Amino acid sequence: MYDDSLRAAYEATREKRLFANRSLSPAERSYESHVLDTDLFYMRPRNELAVGFIEFDEQSKIDLAYNAGVEDIADGGYRMGRRNRGERRHEG
Repeated sequence: MYDDSLRAAYEATREKRLFANRSLSPAERSYESHVLDTDLFYMRPRNELAVGFIEFDEQSKIDLAYNAGVEDIADGGYRMGRRNRGERRHEG
């Protein structure tokens, strides 16, 4: 379900930007103003997380993974790249 939402956001953004410079009627502009426009990114942790996929019922491991993420963000240690296809990947 999450992947479907990301795909829908990507497609809506791509279509909105495709028509952004076209001459649209007032009704089309009104509709377009309600269409999602977003840039999608993914983030990768600096180190492997302390919790595995099947261990999300162990609160202590979840806490360790969460705290590692907070530390990565605080000092800029995470890697970030663009999710939108066709756009250059960059490191953060």
